[in-house]
Amino acid sequence: MAESAGRTICVTSGKGGVGKTTVAAGLSSCLAAMGHKVICVDADVGARNLDIALGLVGFEQSLDLADALHCRAAPLECLTVHPRVPNLRLLPAPVTETYRALPTERFAPLISHLALMADFVVVDSPAGLQEGFGLCVSACKEAILVAAPDAECLRVASLAAGSITEGRLVVNRVKPRAIARDCAPDIDRFIDSTGLQLLGLIPEDEMVPAAAHRGHALVFASHNGAILAMLHIARRMLGEKLPQRRLRVWRVSG
Repeated sequence: MAESAGRTICVTSGKGGVGKTTVAAGLSSCLAAMGHKVICVDADVGARNLDIALGLVGFEQSLDLADALHCRAAPLECLTVHPRVPNLRLLPAPVTETYRALPTERFAPLISHLALMADFVVVDSPAGLQEGFGLCVSACKEAILVAAPDAECLRVASLAAGSITEGRLVVNRVKPRAIARDCAPDIDRFIDSTGLQLLGLIPEDEMVPAAAHRGHALVFASHNGAILAMLHIARRMLGEKLPQRRLRVWRVSG
């Protein structure tokens, strides 16, 4: 009898700076806190940040994604267990290698292997549409496209969506006041441009950079704002029919 594999989800973005890694860490933490076994894979080779977003700086071991791909160690040996969330593990990205130096043909089989150990494998892909984007998207059965509400991201997000089949949209760093004043694209434009189903909206939240600065996982630093929105998104990922949370919109007088 074949082993049951977990869901493989690539969290990606059309451009950098939209909070993709924060979303990957937040959703993974929420799923793990709800009792699901989650493996996070930092595939941002040479520029890893997922350990910071998870509050794992100082806890990670020396083995990483490169060791797993080069078969220098078994995949299980390369995983760092989160000290506060036992269901959550991280496979960190290497900081001294590039994709060109890695046997990338082993990446998809590695993700499939990790899926046999977890309910969810969440892959944090490199930002943008360059090296590593296609590799991560093709290795996973699902994708979450993270976008921020600005004109540049609106254009690039539509390009990224064209490479995604089973994908859904998360709009991060939403500022209702800016949208109400017509200083940022409204959410309907993102949905129409990408053609993806909206999975959730995450408001701009000062606790996100504050948690990273203090070395804390966001899930332990706040229970409102961004992390509450991520919890609702995680529940939708599990099949709950939750209505989209309405973010207050300030209207302009005059």
